[in-house]
Amino acid sequence: MRLSVLNYDPGYYKRAFLYQAYFNDVKIDNCVTADEDLGEAVVYEVDRNGSFIVDHARNELIKKTLSGRIELRLKKC
Repeated sequence: MRLSVLNYDPGYYKRAFLYQAYFNDVKIDNCVTADEDLGEAVVYEVDRNGSFIVDHARNELIKKTLSGRIELRLKKC
C-alpha cells in the first residue's frame, strides 16, 4: 500500500493522517509519503533541535527518502 499527504502524489489519500508509518519497526515522524511495496518513505528533514530544515533558495522544506521495511498501521483512536 502507498499513502501520501501530497495531493499530486499517486498515493494521495485525504485521510492518510489516520495511519502511522514505521521504518524498520521504528515510528516515523514528519512522513509525507510511505510505500510498503517499494520499501520507501519520504520524510521532512529536521535538525538536531527537531526544527524543519528549509531550502531558502527554493522556499521549501527539505525532504529525504528512507529505504527499508516500511509498514503502515491504522492508528488506534
